[in-house]
Amino acid sequence: MQSQTETIRSPQTNVNAAGLAHQWLAHHRFGWQVAPDQAGSGLWVADLLTGLRIYADVPGAAAVNDPWAVLLCLMVCDDGIWRAGGGAVVLSPTEGDSLVARAMELCRAGGAAVP
Repeated sequence: MQSQTETIRSPQTNVNAAGLAHQWLAHHRFGWQVAPDQAGSGLWVADLLTGLRIYADVPGAAAVNDPWAVLLCLMVCDDGIWRAGGGAVVLSPTEGDSLVARAMELCRAGGAAVP
């Protein structure tokens, strides 16, 4: 079975599909801290690991009412609009902090340079 990167580079892969796949690989994100006091279908969120701030279309955004809650869900950029994938899990800020600490620990163990 080919890896995602090998599939993108394969001459048998449709050029448009390869472009979309590359965009997905390069820009998908999973853990998001939600800024407090928001209303509407979208949310201002910050990537837990990089600090990237985006405004994203998040179905069910009104249900996220814990200040600084963390959304554990896939976010992808689709023609300039960030959208949440299905299956979001809402974590408390404390759970989000633990998640980041564990992710950093795993990155360091794998030899990645992290702050």
